[in-house]
Amino acid sequence: MFLALIAILTLVTLPTPSSSQGDNTTLPLIRFPSKVISSNQQALCPSNGQRQMLRGEIVQDIQNLIQNTTIPALCRAAQSQASPAASCSALPTSCSSGYYWVRSRNGTAVQVYCDMDRVCGCNSTGGWTRVANLNMSDPSQQCPGEWMLQTYSSEPRRLCISGSSGAGCVSVAYNTYGISYSHVCGRVIGYQHGYTDAFGPLTHNIDSFYVDGVSITHGPPGGRQHIWTFASGLVEVRHSVWTNFSCPCVSGTVAPSFVGNDYFCESGNPGPNDSGELFASDPLWDGQGCATPTCCELSFPLGAPWFCKQLPLATTDDIEVRICRDEFTAEDTPLELVELYIR
Repeated sequence: MFLALIAILTLVTLPTPSSSQGDNTTLPLIRFPSKVISSNQQALCPSNGQRQMLRGEIVQDIQNLIQNTTIPALCRAAQSQASPAASCSALPTSCSSGYYWVRSRNGTAVQVYCDMDRVCGCNSTGGWTRVANLNMSDPSQQCPGEWMLQTYSSEPRRLCISGSSGAGCVSVAYNTYGISYSHVCGRVIGYQHGYTDAFGPLTHNIDSFYVDGVSITHGPPGGRQHIWTFASGLVEVRHSVWTNFSCPCVSGTVAPSFVGNDYFCESGNPGPNDSGELFASDPLWDGQGCATPTCCELSFPLGAPWFCKQLPLATTDDIEVRICRDEFTAEDTPLELVELYIR
């Protein structure tokens, strides 16, 4: 047996970066700690497996070090509360998605999730600030605000409902931390329960229950500005009796003028039955199972489930999400997912 101390001391010099301007700066030597294998106070010759383990550890050390040295300084700085970025969109595009510190409206630092990869169809890659991330398939999540948890014996088991006993809307305000934004993108996935009738037959203003579904706006009551609407129609197919209760692409009706084409509308009821059940087999606004695809892809090249809206003017308003219905408890649109980003 050979008695020897097996120590690996690796000196690595990173290659000099090429430059058309002749930058010949040499990065400093990088030292890695010695890796020692010992047993019963005696040094042993490493086996092939041990050698492979050591090589793997050294390679990982090198990879970690190179990664740390290639992360832009601004990305590293914004990971500290002491040096917040102006916003997620102010971070270099080479930053990875994750939690960063940004400056709020009053100048204090707040920690937010920055998605640096998302495109969202807004002709903008990366730099999105996530302001809503509700996913009720996660058993640890609870319904926000005054929305109520509704549980079912079959899938989906946990959904958020408005909790209203009659006509009206129940809202949740999502904090934008005073960050200025001009684009909103996101998705909402819910289900049809009962006799939802999209935008009709009643007509209401933006501050009222103008839809059976979900309204997304910014601004205070009396000054709400429309972002996007998710409507739930009565049936997927045209029906002579229920014409005005289905999505515009089925019924031939139009959405309210303040909504325009900024909406998705779908029904989970294949029809022509008139049922008060939860149509759990066909989630709404998920981009699948649309009998009339035009209602799920209006004004958005990529189609549901993601929408993208460019606002006429930049704002710092919080975003309000309302679950609405225009009649009674036999109709509702329980929600499973709400995900919103601003930029």
